Amino acid sequence: MSTEPEAVNARAWTTYGTRHLQRGTDIPSVDRISWGFWPTGPGAEVLGDLTGLRVLDLCSGLG
Repeated sequence: MSTEPEAVNARAWTTYGTRHLQRGTDIPSVDRISWGFWPTGPGAEVLGDLTGLRVLDLCSGLG
């Protein structure tokens, strides 16, 4: 099993996603994604239709 950061992150997110799919975590529908504390950032007019998709906000992620 690789200990490279990319492989470790991939395993962590796969485990996280699998767990929530198994639990049936209820994800509320959203009309707009906000980037930050104020309602700024792209909405459906930029991102397209998000119906039926799950979107994960990773904040700054590894950055």
